[in-house]
Amino acid sequence: MEKLLKPELEEQQHYSLLSQLKLLTVRALITEGHFSLAIDKANSMYQKAKEMSYPLGTALSLQAIGNTYLNSSTPLAAIESYKEALEIISKDLMQTNMPRQF
Repeated sequence: MEKLLKPELEEQQHYSLLSQLKLLTVRALITEGHFSLAIDKANSMYQKAKEMSYPLGTALSLQAIGNTYLNSSTPLAAIESYKEALEIISKDLMQTNMPRQF
């Protein structure tokens, strides 16, 4: 599904939806037990979000990384990813001084 929607979402600059779609893709890979593919996908999300300077996308990618670590029995790495995601969101909210919907 991501392959079908990605071009349209990118063209219309719906980066929030695209990031959430990628997060769901990672969750599906985790559910299927494809942890290596899931971490690769999550890392790709992270790199793209960093290149775009997109805090929400970066935080969602860190959540995806954390989810993968947690489900592959690496809880300490998962916690670090979750903490970093929270720090990014907190910083972004303080800078914009506006609540966001996630």
